[in-house]
Amino acid sequence: MYLPAHFREDRPDVQHALLRAHPLGTLVTAGPAGLLANHVPFLLYADEGPHGVLRAHMARANAQLEELRRSHECLVVFQGEEAYITPSWYATKQETGKVVPTWNFVTVHVWGAPRVIDDAQWLRRQLDDVTASQESGRPRPWHVDDAPADFIRAQMTAIVGLELPIARIEGKWKVSQNRSEADRQGVVDGLRSDTTRGGAMADLVAQKLDGQSGQASRRSGPLARSLHLSARWRSLFQCTCTSMRRGWACGAFGIRKVSTPCRNSALMCAVSSSFESVNTRR
Repeated sequence: MYLPAHFREDRPDVQHALLRAHPLGTLVTAGPAGLLANHVPFLLYADEGPHGVLRAHMARANAQLEELRRSHECLVVFQGEEAYITPSWYATKQETGKVVPTWNFVTVHVWGAPRVIDDAQWLRRQLDDVTASQESGRPRPWHVDDAPADFIRAQMTAIVGLELPIARIEGKWKVSQNRSEADRQGVVDGLRSDTTRGGAMADLVAQKLDGQSGQASRRSGPLARSLHLSARWRSLFQCTCTSMRRGWACGAFGIRKVSTPCRNSALMCAVSSSFESVNTRR
């Protein structure tokens, strides 16, 4: 994808957090039938292979499976927060009027060689894992074993597994880094005034803005001591992004075991883990 340097996000923990927070990926293949795309929920196994492994299951009747069996590479697109940005929020509009609308978004693209797996034991593990990833935070989580065993066996005959060792991964965080500090503050304020959907994107823009403001202090000492954060941002460091398969979590300063997953704030936790400085391009 088109990826200017100031929008690039290469930190694996931030990329992985988006995959966990937005697991429904768009699976794209290209073959004799042309371009095919399906929306498939994936589960990330970050500790397997050089870059991690994605696993999922699909309907046995899905025509894309034939393309996956033949393909040497496929693409999965994970879409995070997105928002329209009106130029009315920019301070530059009042100064020169030379502004246009844009769209902010965060996304991760993953490439790899797909493997179609038709194995009952593999499938059962995948079903257990993906169910736990979504159910474990509920007061009364549902388990696959809650359903009759013969019913589950019958359902499993209609699906096959998909495994994708990650060969390449790219993250793009387009959150107004190419605007002036005043314009970016205007974006934050404007998004936060939209109570229906703007809050999450406002937080992402503000994090990059705070990160740029603290660039000089970050060079002088460890991250935890040098960042001058508001109480709101410091509280984000308490969240964790949970890998449900083994219960490990990537926290603000490393890997640790957790007992209570914070799935709703997974993306914000990882983004808050390190405020990457970016060179603003005007």
